Amino acid sequence: MKNRYIILLLGSLLLAGSLNARADWLGLMNSGSHIDNDNKESRDMDIGFDQNNNGVSIIIQEGATWRRVYVSKQTYGGDTWVPDNIPINKDLNGHTMDPNLHILPSGKGICAYAQYRSGDTKNRIFGNTFLSSGVFTNVLNDSNPIDTGLDFNAEQPSVARLNDNTAIIAFLQASGANNRVFASKWENNAWSFWGASGWTSVVSSGQPIDGKESQKVVQPCLAESLDSEALFCVFAKGAIVNKKSIYASRYFNGQWYIWGVGGWRIMGSLEVNSEPISVRGSNLDAGYPRMVPLSNGRMLCVYELRDESSNNRIHYTIYNGQDWVPGVPTDFVDVAGGTVVASAPDIAVSPQGKVICVYARGNTKNAVKHAYAVEWDGANWIAMNNGQNLDHHSQNIGQVDNLSTTLTPRIEFDNLGNAICVFQQYFGVDKHVYANYFQGPPFISSISPDGGENNTRVTITVYGNNFANQGTPETRVKAWLSKDYELDIPGQNIQVQTLSMNFATAREFTAECDLNGAAVGDWDLVVENPDGQRYVAEDIFGINWPDLEKAHVYPNPIRPGSGSVQDAQVLRFFDLTRVATIRIYTLRGELIRTLTKNDRQLFVEWDLRNEAGRMAAPGIYLYRIESDKGSIIKGKFMIIR
Repeated sequence: MKNRYIILLLGSLLLAGSLNARADWLGLMNSGSHIDNDNKESRDMDIGFDQNNNGVSIIIQEGATWRRVYVSKQTYGGDTWVPDNIPINKDLNGHTMDPNLHILPSGKGICAYAQYRSGDTKNRIFGNTFLSSGVFTNVLNDSNPIDTGLDFNAEQPSVARLNDNTAIIAFLQASGANNRVFASKWENNAWSFWGASGWTSVVSSGQPIDGKESQKVVQPCLAESLDSEALFCVFAKGAIVNKKSIYASRYFNGQWYIWGVGGWRIMGSLEVNSEPISVRGSNLDAGYPRMVPLSNGRMLCVYELRDESSNNRIHYTIYNGQDWVPGVPTDFVDVAGGTVVASAPDIAVSPQGKVICVYARGNTKNAVKHAYAVEWDGANWIAMNNGQNLDHHSQNIGQVDNLSTTLTPRIEFDNLGNAICVFQQYFGVDKHVYANYFQGPPFISSISPDGGENNTRVTITVYGNNFANQGTPETRVKAWLSKDYELDIPGQNIQVQTLSMNFATAREFTAECDLNGAAVGDWDLVVENPDGQRYVAEDIFGINWPDLEKAHVYPNPIRPGSGSVQDAQVLRFFDLTRVATIRIYTLRGELIRTLTKNDRQLFVEWDLRNEAGRMAAPGIYLYRIESDKGSIIKGKFMIIR
């Protein structure tokens, strides 16, 4: 069964690679309306999920004289978003920007942002912890900044949560004439800062983690490796404002390294210069890097790449565990043909390994932009959503698409493989945040009943997650029983039990299966959503005989230790009904052992011992098998020693 499951997965991947587009996104959430507060203009946002797969978005919203951090929440499977009216940042009179949210599967997380506080003359980095209860608290250094305290502007924080007790935040802070990348570490409720001698509690210390060169740096992005404790940071850097490349540093075993000539070099070595990891060219300008981990220690980074003609495309580079390998210069992440201006990529990877990149795209530099999504199959980028944009307001709330423009889409996966893309959309003078939902692969946790007889129909209730339900047979989950060398048994009359405020995602459905004439034994249950994503629960359903007419024992005779085909330590009673009682007698009619079963196994084993635990003597024995329906079969067997 395992090999067939692998074949199914490979088949799905090959199918995905053969398609030009994938229709996986379910459309705008919140009934097509924005997910943030009314009467407040939105600026920036980020998205995450708690341990119960509920959506959490942090949003910078602007009033008359302030910009504050607000939270909007969504319940798993629900369409509705509920924005909080109370901001989570402490100084309500200061301007906030650049929010970044990172939540672990355990539900613990950190939100960081830059804030220009009243009384300050510069931006500083502040943050909040996110508890598993779904509440943000102001415990990150209380109301004090969490940057290095070098008395310069700090902005663009990026958070990586290593575990429940440790997190690292990278951020920009001025150092001389240029912004550089610095790092702070939160560990066991205390802050330290990366300095010339490592982590230190001295607030005024700070050593850049972007290499030897003092150049202009922007847009740091942190990401953890899946297979080690390494932490990667990518950023755009260059001596000339519009001629940047993408560079990388790595934190491993308590030390920061920079990617340079010959590979990773210890940060701070005077001879070390950093080397770009992006496509190189004197007429190219790279920026906005975003990164996710892949298996086997690899990392995938996407970024903007502009040329002197102002052509703007999304490119990528992969760290293969030893080297950074940029994609072919003409191999764009944004897969649309013709002239396009693509910007602001974001990328996320699911627990199942699915990678999705979202970005804004227009036909020219000043044209209206919309959000699009592509997925990575390990070798190619494939358009999702049938190649259509994710912000179909003309279909949802009566807005005309060409009157709106979309900025900075953000994406994140929950623990079940679902994703939400949030994006800021601008209608003239109105800026709000909207969300689109990607439904991940279905998952089976259990079924009831777990078997049936091959002369009847049975209704199976399937429990799990991510079962599609949009009201019609064409748009809801499919199911069938599968067994090697047998015809599939389709699930019919599928009824999906929807969640409260459901967004076409369910945790339970029923399917009728006709078992008449089906082969007895264990069957797989396969569920598949309309987009082709499926789950195979191996050997989860058993088909039994309805009576005992085929029941028999093997081997007969049984000769323990003989070395022959009858050599066995147990005697098996085969082809039984689900519920059966077996009684074993001597030829004189003495009952020596009673065996019972109430499961979908087709056989019961007897260890050749009587009720007292002693081995049965050689000889001829009688057996009587009775099902719960009253059918009876009798026979005899011989033990030879």
